[in-house]
Amino acid sequence: MLSSSAWTEQELVQRLQQNTSGTVLVTSTLRAARVWRARYNDTQKNSSCVAWVSPQIFAWEPWLRSLWAAAVLAGAETRLLLSPVQESHLWQQVLEQDGSAQQTLSVSALAELAQQSFRQSAQYGISLPQLRGDASPDTQAFYAWGTALLAKFRKLSCVPAAMLETALIKLVESGTVELPEEVFLVGFDRITPSQQLLIAALEKRPCSVCAVEPQNALSPDGASPIVCARTLDEEIQCAAQWIRRELLARPEQRIGVLVPSSPEMRDKIDSAFRAILAPSTMDIRAPQSALPYEFSLGTPMAHTQPVRTALTLLRWLQRPIPQKEISWLLVHGGFRSGALDSGATVDRRFREREWRLGGSISIAEFRSWLHRERRSTHEEEESGSLRRAIDALFAHSQRIAPDRPKAYGEWRDAMEEVLTDAGLPVWDTLTSQDYQLQQRWNALLNEFSSLDAVASPVRFVAALDTLDRMASKTIFALETARAPVQVLGIPESAGIVFDAVWWMSGRATDWPPEGQALPFLPWNLQRAAHMPYADPAHDALFAQSVTRTRLGATARFVVSFALQPSDPAAAGSHAIDPEIALSPLLRQALPASAIVPAQGFDPLAASETSEPRIESLETMHEEAAVPLLANRMERGVKFLEFQSACPFRAFAELRLDSRNLQETSTGLDRAAQGNLMHRVLQTFWQEIGSQDRLLQDTEAELRATLRKHIDAALRGYSSRASEAWQQTLLAIEAERMQERLLVWLQREKARSSFTVRELEHEIENAEIGGISFRCRIDRIDQTGHGDVLLDYKTGCVTANDCAGDRPDQPQLPAYAVLQNEASAESLPIAGIAFAGLHPRKTEFTVIAAQPSVFARQAEDPVARKADARSSLSPEAMHEQLADWKITLTRLAEQFRSGNAIVDPKNGSQTCNYCSQALLCRIRDAKGSMPSPEEEDSSMEDLRDQ
Repeated sequence: MLSSSAWTEQELVQRLQQNTSGTVLVTSTLRAARVWRARYNDTQKNSSCVAWVSPQIFAWEPWLRSLWAAAVLAGAETRLLLSPVQESHLWQQVLEQDGSAQQTLSVSALAELAQQSFRQSAQYGISLPQLRGDASPDTQAFYAWGTALLAKFRKLSCVPAAMLETALIKLVESGTVELPEEVFLVGFDRITPSQQLLIAALEKRPCSVCAVEPQNALSPDGASPIVCARTLDEEIQCAAQWIRRELLARPEQRIGVLVPSSPEMRDKIDSAFRAILAPSTMDIRAPQSALPYEFSLGTPMAHTQPVRTALTLLRWLQRPIPQKEISWLLVHGGFRSGALDSGATVDRRFREREWRLGGSISIAEFRSWLHRERRSTHEEEESGSLRRAIDALFAHSQRIAPDRPKAYGEWRDAMEEVLTDAGLPVWDTLTSQDYQLQQRWNALLNEFSSLDAVASPVRFVAALDTLDRMASKTIFALETARAPVQVLGIPESAGIVFDAVWWMSGRATDWPPEGQALPFLPWNLQRAAHMPYADPAHDALFAQSVTRTRLGATARFVVSFALQPSDPAAAGSHAIDPEIALSPLLRQALPASAIVPAQGFDPLAASETSEPRIESLETMHEEAAVPLLANRMERGVKFLEFQSACPFRAFAELRLDSRNLQETSTGLDRAAQGNLMHRVLQTFWQEIGSQDRLLQDTEAELRATLRKHIDAALRGYSSRASEAWQQTLLAIEAERMQERLLVWLQREKARSSFTVRELEHEIENAEIGGISFRCRIDRIDQTGHGDVLLDYKTGCVTANDCAGDRPDQPQLPAYAVLQNEASAESLPIAGIAFAGLHPRKTEFTVIAAQPSVFARQAEDPVARKADARSSLSPEAMHEQLADWKITLTRLAEQFRSGNAIVDPKNGSQTCNYCSQALLCRIRDAKGSMPSPEEEDSSMEDLRDQ
């Protein structure tokens, strides 16, 4: 019968000191083993010891493997002990030979589930012969797989990790394994039947085994509160404030934050704790410093920056990868040398390259673009490491022979050679974290190479897929940095004693956690063996025991829960009763604790060590930005449009050059579609020239003419469309453009007579309000009344967009004012209009025009109606131009003087289409705003740059 004791930390350490060589402390987790080693060493240091013998402290599985290794060294055992990776690969082999298993969506996922069932059946004493008579098809399939796997084990003379405890029992009973005098088991919430059998065999040797439940030496500090927050964010903020108060009062104390669902909450917790507990680290320019908190739960190795870089580069050798993966490599993959932002600069250029169609990109295609993208000598030095790395990778892609099967060890050597020749700083062993990750990566590669003992040679793709799966399943967790605050999951906190604990996510839906019984084992056998999630009553007793153990291992604790994950308004409307939302197990453990709202729980109140409250806020008057020193702008009339929409946007985008990156997309984006439409219309009117010629051609002739110019405009894309789907996409785009332009030409036919006088008319040294710029007018038609200025638009616009003191679309008024002043010999302005090419609004949007400029005397009531709304006499047109000049000059002078106030013209509607919210932070002041609706972009955006 296993004995158990409840000892304080000091009592357990003293027991270890009394018999250091003959005692082994075994914990349930690696984290607990590291913590107890540190606690023992701290005790010795505090006792003024200069040197001491460290006790043997292991986690359970490493201890069992050390016993097996001792038996092998003693000659008592000759079989190979399989690693979990090797065992997983054998399961994969077994299932790949089963035709029914091949019909599943993922054989590897099925193999993982089967391996888990096999492991737990061995731990809970369910043998394969017990499954033989079960009628379930799943059980019968598992029985067949398990039988085939045991045959492989016998053939290879090996022992799987799942059966290690059973194998050790025989070695212990035979007396061939040297054992310690006593073993202390710490943090074992659950002891499986196979562990019980091994413990019984140890005690017969004799070897004393005692289960220890660590206790805090301090008595509980009064009634502990239960904090009820409206949202998860509020709950985390409240916990952070409480931790801050505790650390200010007693900096030396150890605080645990228990989180049942830590993986989902990690980012939220990290963000809030960093802002409240270590605000200085929020500055990206600040040197890296240790945080006062750390997470016990790690992340998959495949998600860490160096490993993700390595796997992505290896994958890129043989198949194209999405552009977003290339962007990640450029920014985070370690390519940068010289300027810190060189990788981001290359990424921006690659996103904005011409003739892009999206889709996956091969390393050869990227290398060709990179060598074409040579700029200044300074920029060449910055991207030199990137170019050398890509050249080396491309050379390896040509000679790696991926279709020739090789052993896993050979593929490991080839992969390491690829990464070394690339010359990338994938591993920067500058910090302890880098060193630990590098060591874990080398260990992972060793496990990868060990597959040669159980697997045949494979091709490169299969080897890389195996390494990718291993990296995705392997959790990398840093060894404890001795931070005072530890954020742990409930299982990871077993066997660790804290001075204070905050139990988070205490909702009934979060604790106890939900789970499922294993599908391949009969439910009645699982229930009889008390396997997890097979018997609800047993699971409830287990969770109750865990709750009592965790709360009993600390002197002070707070339990909290949130009514809703987010949205305080929804939390209030549902009106959930806190007593119903709270976990019954926590209420049972804390029957006298009152539920207090997070708003009323003030952890900073009445503490001598707390920082003084701020009684008043300092008022600061907003100052204007530095006036514009250079009098020339490089993006056309954008400064007028942005200054009108919001002065801060004009300042941020045009003076700070703060712009969104080009989004990755498959196919032609809206800006490219608009530019193509513009290019087709330009070359079309260069050939047609006038309305008379337009009216003469038949529809068939117009179709042929349009298709000729469309094909010419798409030629740059067609020459780079290497895949069938890209050619099909371009063919569809050509048809779409042709049909839309045919509809547009019907509008052109309905106008009064005109001749196209200028296409892409450029005004090189335009000036408004003391700011010079270059702009380009899409088209100028000559009519009997004078010149007509047209601006192509693929988005929906209205005549009101050019009206008022802050026009939404000031470019056409600016073009009219500039053209009117350009030359005394120019014809008078007879009209200006947007040429709307939107599929739902293919028509002229007349801004100002003299009578009968845009409508013939015949049909087309739409054009006549628009013409009637905007009919102006020559005198009125002159006055309109003068008014526009005043408005535009005022906007230009405001921009030039540095007026950068945050003043969106139409409130949230203006902000929805602005990318500067991170700088102006208007959303922080007014709350989140709805996402913008999708609309077609204007075509002049890129042409004016």
